Amino acid sequence: MILDKTKLVQQFEETGSLENRVRSGRPSIRQTSSVRVAAGMETFASKSTAGTRNAREAGRRLGLPLSSIRNILHGVLNQYPYKLVLP
Repeated sequence: MILDKTKLVQQFEETGSLENRVRSGRPSIRQTSSVRVAAGMETFASKSTAGTRNAREAGRRLGLPLSSIRNILHGVLNQYPYKLVLP
C-alpha cells in the first residue's frame, strides 16, 4: 500500500501528472483510416446510380481488408456494413 503511494508520488514528480504514460506500439488503423474510409464511401455513393454503397467494394478500392472496413464503419462511423446511409 505504501509502495503504491510511493510510485504515484514518483510518477507525479517525473511527469507532472498522474495520467498514464503514452505507450509505444502500432497505431490503431481506426484512427488513421477512418477519414479515408468515410471519404471513400461518399465517393462510391456519388458514383452509384442507386446511391448504394458496398463495404466490400470500398475495401477493394481502398486496399483495406473487409474486416477493417467493418470495424471502422461500426466502431468509428457508427454505421453497419449492411445498411449504409448517406450522412
